[in-house]
Amino acid sequence: MFHAGFWQRVWSAGSDRNMRIGVAGANLLQIIVMLMVGVIGFIAVARYGDNLYFPEYVAYNSMFLLLNEMALGWRVITIIAAVCMVCSTADALQNGFAALFSSHSRVSIVAAQLITVAVNVPAIVLATMQLSVLSLFIMCNLLTVAVCTPIAMGMWTGTNPTVALVGVATGLVVVILIFVSSGVIEFNDVPTGLSMIYFSFDLRSPVLLCAFILSPTVAAIVTYFGSKMFPYEFAGFRAVGKQPVGNGAGPAGTAFVA
Repeated sequence: MFHAGFWQRVWSAGSDRNMRIGVAGANLLQIIVMLMVGVIGFIAVARYGDNLYFPEYVAYNSMFLLLNEMALGWRVITIIAAVCMVCSTADALQNGFAALFSSHSRVSIVAAQLITVAVNVPAIVLATMQLSVLSLFIMCNLLTVAVCTPIAMGMWTGTNPTVALVGVATGLVVVILIFVSSGVIEFNDVPTGLSMIYFSFDLRSPVLLCAFILSPTVAAIVTYFGSKMFPYEFAGFRAVGKQPVGNGAGPAGTAFVA
């Protein structure tokens, strides 16, 4: 839902049938890859045992620990595959950014490309800081769970866009409050609790579990009841030369169509 590359592929499909075939094939390949990764995890546990967890939690590096004991050829293949995956993902996201920015009538294609380049600068800076990939993933997941339910509820025509934004903000506030509360309870220190948003390496942490459950739940509740309090009905997309559908009305010469 959040990956620009998915939507690019959806809209570029020649037909609904082609899209369904592509989705089915991609899911099949994903299952195969995840099974392979799971097998690698079993091998790592059999090979290293408790050393993956004590004295330091390094289980997320199981694949690379095994690679260190394999022949050079396997390492080269892994590096090539990893670079290909990263490049394909980055390329899709960059194209998605450019398409999003250029969709505004006042932004030209060149301006959208320049904005996309500017957006990449912080990412490049972060890449040079040797930050923990796992921590960055956890932060991204926390952001995702805070916004996922209001965005998913956008498929309901009664969702008020402004209220959905409030729901997103509420989900983010809930995440922050959970970690602040954890810092006060466990360490009697607010900054320490906030820092755990980045340093939560233990995926079994009850604090993370609370954040992953409460944040999307509260965001969904706020979005739903807020939309009921401030009724809204999606009238359709704007088009020229079409009769309006629903209660939408556009500027002169335009109309809204479903």
